[in-house]
Amino acid sequence: MRWKADPVVLVGLVISASVLGLVSDAALAQGYPNKPIRFISPFPAGSVAEVLGRVVGQKLHERWGQPVVVETKAGAGGSIGADFVAKSAPDGYTLVVGSSAEITVGVSMYANLPYDPVKDLAPVILIGPVANAILVHSAVPATSVAELIALAKSKPGQLNFGSSGNGTTGHLSGEMLKQQAGIDMIHVAYRGSPPAVADLLVGRIALMFGPLTTALPHIKSGALRALAVGNSRRFSAAPDVPTMMESGFPEFEASLWFGLLARAGTPADIVTKFNLEVGRILQLPDVRDVLLKLGAEPVGGTPEEFGALIRTDIAKWAKVAKVSGAQIN
Repeated sequence: MRWKADPVVLVGLVISASVLGLVSDAALAQGYPNKPIRFISPFPAGSVAEVLGRVVGQKLHERWGQPVVVETKAGAGGSIGADFVAKSAPDGYTLVVGSSAEITVGVSMYANLPYDPVKDLAPVILIGPVANAILVHSAVPATSVAELIALAKSKPGQLNFGSSGNGTTGHLSGEMLKQQAGIDMIHVAYRGSPPAVADLLVGRIALMFGPLTTALPHIKSGALRALAVGNSRRFSAAPDVPTMMESGFPEFEASLWFGLLARAGTPADIVTKFNLEVGRILQLPDVRDVLLKLGAEPVGGTPEEFGALIRTDIAKWAKVAKVSGAQIN
């Protein structure tokens, strides 16, 4: 005789399982954290990601009573660190201090990225964008974006623009400018921003997209000029520098942002708990001061808002990469 399930019993079992799942998540969040937390910096010691991890981690330690250890797992444009978290346990104890480089740009730049940033990682909170500016050498006869474009059109293929490396936000920002302005420039890739800025200072390259705060001392000395920032709004530490949108490019938005992401499948209550606590930390005056010195504008927001930004950026950079043909094998 075949057993026949009672529909009422089945519905009851489903409801019970759902309730148990909710209780389990809530119980996990209530007891979380009960051991040290790891922040993975996908960039070297001293990088913005590593410093942000230490600043936020110290505040979490003070509030939660558990150590937050920052580990650097750098390489491959940040993808090594992101992949490590994507393959970690989904328990909220291992997060990546991710950036737009390995979370949204890498999808289009690497043919065999070992993780899917949307499917394998869970957005926790956006820490904030870093001011990404067009920097030109003082000898370049351009004091505005319009003048730079006119110069580039008068010298097609003769202006060199530098970046901190192939597939970086700085690289694709230059490609975006080429596409939207209809100009031809030559890309020169460096291993990081410092050597690119060094060559810009001696005039080996005419311009670059790079972090504004790094260049501020050189801007004040008159060695460099900042024509615009790629962010959607002006940077508070340099309010006189306009945005690309204000400079005649309403569709130009190219900021380098940082945020916390966990392994996909991390209990929702833990993600929410983390999000709310870090959101409060980002509003602390001493934390805001440190972030602004790094060139990062504290933002915060919900995991859902951060996830929407990630999906939008992936589509945006995919279009730029496809048109430019840029890819890293």
